[in-house]
Amino acid sequence: MRLFKKAQIYTGNIQLSEIKTNIKWHLAGSLTGKAVEPLFALLVARLLMPADYGVFAVAIAIKAFFDVFKDLGLKAAVIIERDDDHTNTLFTVQLGIALSASAVIFLIKAQFAFFLHMYELEKILPWICLVMVLSALDDALVTRYMRSNLYRPLFLRQIIPALFGGVASLYFAGAGYGVMALAWGQVIGRMASVLFLLLASWWWPRLTVDWNVFQRLFVIGKHVTIQQASGYLVLQADTLLVGKNLGTGDAGLYKLANMLTFLLPNALLGQALQVVFTDAAAARTNAAYLSNRYHQVIVYAFTLTLIYCLTLYMLAPALIPWVLGSQWAEIVPYVQIMGISVISGYLVNQNSDFAQILGIQRIYSLFSVFRAFVTVLALLASSLVSLDALVITWVAVGLLANWVNFLIFKKNQVLIRVDERIQWLFLTVWILFVLGVWNIFIV
Repeated sequence: MRLFKKAQIYTGNIQLSEIKTNIKWHLAGSLTGKAVEPLFALLVARLLMPADYGVFAVAIAIKAFFDVFKDLGLKAAVIIERDDDHTNTLFTVQLGIALSASAVIFLIKAQFAFFLHMYELEKILPWICLVMVLSALDDALVTRYMRSNLYRPLFLRQIIPALFGGVASLYFAGAGYGVMALAWGQVIGRMASVLFLLLASWWWPRLTVDWNVFQRLFVIGKHVTIQQASGYLVLQADTLLVGKNLGTGDAGLYKLANMLTFLLPNALLGQALQVVFTDAAAARTNAAYLSNRYHQVIVYAFTLTLIYCLTLYMLAPALIPWVLGSQWAEIVPYVQIMGISVISGYLVNQNSDFAQILGIQRIYSLFSVFRAFVTVLALLASSLVSLDALVITWVAVGLLANWVNFLIFKKNQVLIRVDERIQWLFLTVWILFVLGVWNIFIV
């Protein structure tokens, strides 16, 4: 018996009430999943050393590189393409890429370990490859539900891998398996997600490809792949640089500090911006309404993130060692300085969302590529100095990019009259950054 309504492909117009229901389920699942996963990550971190976390972070960064090309952007294209169901094509292409990437990783895993001086990578990478293969089936099932506008089972799907994977990681970490606990948690979490979706729908994708369909979908998908590639350079390549030049211990400190800093803002502010985007998209021609919404978000978000930044700065020295253990005390200054970037960071996503509404997203795609390369080059140079230098550089480049992002938005559209006083927001952030660097790293 199916647990939920069978995923039938829906091609008609969606009623407003259904959209609201879908948003509620999506938000509930996303918020719960993002609360459960970090909770277990913190519990597991108490049982592991920074070097263990660093090896795992590097393994995930290697997987993330192949994930850039895992479906060639077809998942987004299949969702947009409402006339026919091309989920089987998505599954076949993604499975083929996952198996090919897994074969490459398996063949050169020893070379990866030798090059990065992380010999535990050799035993953890095969398990990460298994996650990639399972993701091909998982993504196909999720895509079919999204096309069917059935978000209730997806609510549970966002919680299940975090819950099962977290419990497994916690158990194996407590049993003394070190970094392998994190890898096995990933595998078990992904398997639980696939099993749940299969039981919920009783639908299994078939191995078949329509190459004419593939070519048509790739016209959309290639732009998604380009954006994913630039995102990888900003979000994951830094882990490889830290791991290679500074070692596994520093890589673990860096990644956990980053996760802790953005844990609460990503869970709350990120979901709020999605709702604002949905609301603003329905009024894309109403200049007064869009301007009002845009500035409301800035006022509320700036106030909340400023309070968050100051609170984080004051509580981190006592709270982090107490929660994570003394082995993680070194991340305190990194969490404090990274917290400053949260204040203006939300503007990046908001401006990108409004750029899509206003039809000026191309300039943001180009800027994202440029920012990615500048970030990698800056971090490459600073990683040759110290972890302190790398973290300071990461925050400085991010603050500068956030300011340029704002200027691009202001210059390339006329519908929203941007308040000039927003410039004071960026000045405030830079003052806090300079004071923070001086007080934390110099005095």
